[in-house]
Amino acid sequence: MTFKNIKINLESIMIKHVVLIKIKNSFDQMSKLEICKELKKRLDALPTLIEEIKGWETGINESKSGNAFDVALLSDFETHETLDIYRLHKEHVKILQYINEIKEDVKVVDYSY
Repeated sequence: MTFKNIKINLESIMIKHVVLIKIKNSFDQMSKLEICKELKKRLDALPTLIEEIKGWETGINESKSGNAFDVALLSDFETHETLDIYRLHKEHVKILQYINEIKEDVKVVDYSY
């Protein structure tokens, strides 16, 4: 099997930013599901506030696996530089502060595609 006819257009490569968030189990006022919904709502507001975001998808876990995280974010950026602009944007920083209050764990993966 050969692949010599495959051409790669490096100008079309994008950056995928994947974040998985596990929410703490104990909260007095809100259930874990309510906190997940609130986080999703706040995350989903970001694409209208940060122009560097080129693709955006969030979801709340439906798996019953004990290894599952609670909220997933998949986002797309044109370059590592625009991803860095997003990371430093004041609206993103506000979300990070909220996540730090409610998280048990966070995993992040960035890759080119």
